[in-house]
Amino acid sequence: MPLYIMPCLCVKNKTWVNLTQLQIQKYLIKELLIPQNETGRAKNKLISRTDSRQSSVSMGIVGAAFLCGMFGLLFLSDVPYLILHIRATWTGRPDQRKALKKKEKKTFQKKKPKNASNK
Repeated sequence: MPLYIMPCLCVKNKTWVNLTQLQIQKYLIKELLIPQNETGRAKNKLISRTDSRQSSVSMGIVGAAFLCGMFGLLFLSDVPYLILHIRATWTGRPDQRKALKKKEKKTFQKKKPKNASNK
């Protein structure tokens, strides 16, 4: 294999001595190769871009408020029952839980229609 004296184009004032052209190519490929996870394209896949348009900002706020409101209503509807259960646990009086269950049954009972024959 012939040995080449080849100037390096990427670094000024550097000459390759006593290396074959294949060795020089392998070295340059190894040094100039950019890992795929460090490219701008790969990094941009992981970053959300901001959109400063007023319409997109307002839609984001409305969407976030809607979701928070729905989950907030679900949570707030259970707060009275949660308070009663905590009080019953701390005081050691399970009668509050029984009263709560009776209250729930009364709330969900259907009214019976009056029959005309019962008059």
